[in-house]
Amino acid sequence: MHTGDESLLQRIGRLAIQTGVIEPDLPQELRDGMPEFHNEPGPVRTLQVHFQTEQSIEEFAGLIGQALTDRTKYVWFPPKERERAIDTEWVGEP
Repeated sequence: MHTGDESLLQRIGRLAIQTGVIEPDLPQELRDGMPEFHNEPGPVRTLQVHFQTEQSIEEFAGLIGQALTDRTKYVWFPPKERERAIDTEWVGEP
């Protein structure tokens, strides 16, 4: 038996639903009553920049006015304040 066979997995899933082993996944029913959510638009363009020396990194950081550390993986230009989801509370009608 090859477990990667999609039709076999679909048949097993249907059998599990028919026998009551699992509940059917009804995405629309799960979303009913949830607040609307829209992602903010992403970057217009992403650019990789390579540096040959540490001095080049420091000079570039000064030009864009942002700190670049060994742990910096990306920067926004102009600088964008980082949002923390832990500080966010969604309030709505019950």
